[in-house]
Amino acid sequence: MKTNREEHKERQERQERQERQERKGRIDGKHILTRASTAPFSTWRPWRLILFLFLAPTPPAPAFPWSKDMANQPSIKPQEARVQAPPGAIPRTPRPPVLPPGPAGQARELAGNSLHNPQAADPASLARGERMYLRHCAACHGAGGRGDGLVGKKFQPRPADLTQAYVRGQADGRLYYTISRGSVVMPGYDLSLSGRDRWHLINYLKQGLGRE
Repeated sequence: MKTNREEHKERQERQERQERQERKGRIDGKHILTRASTAPFSTWRPWRLILFLFLAPTPPAPAFPWSKDMANQPSIKPQEARVQAPPGAIPRTPRPPVLPPGPAGQARELAGNSLHNPQAADPASLARGERMYLRHCAACHGAGGRGDGLVGKKFQPRPADLTQAYVRGQADGRLYYTISRGSVVMPGYDLSLSGRDRWHLINYLKQGLGRE
């Protein structure tokens, strides 16, 4: 039989072994946690950083609802302004005639007396005038020129019937002024049509429109 001293010594040794195992477990666990927390950084490579930055979602660009930066640009929008030719530039086509100044009624009469159509009303001119009419005029005046276009139906007063003798009997210069400066609700087309195309259009209005 073991004496009390021996049993006490064995219990003391077991207790010491148990304490050593507990201390060792705490140290090992701390080491494991440390390795787990530092492993991603220790195995990090530059290419992984580049890949992460490339695949990371890009945050939306800050913008306010009233921001018009994309709309307000230095570029000139259609029919916004006439582009001024640089000094010394030579035009590729003849310059349009200078319209008479003054009130519209008086200037229109002066244009009828002073401006003359330089384009002969040949088939080529009538074909060109028809293209210009369908592109710029038919929406309001209608394909047949009777003022019944889809857009023109919304206007008051309605667009003029271009097949009437009153219109076709006007001087070419007078019609040229009206096309250039507009009339009543009709806008001017001096920035949309070249001077030559305005004369072709007049030839078509007088000798082609409604006579096909």
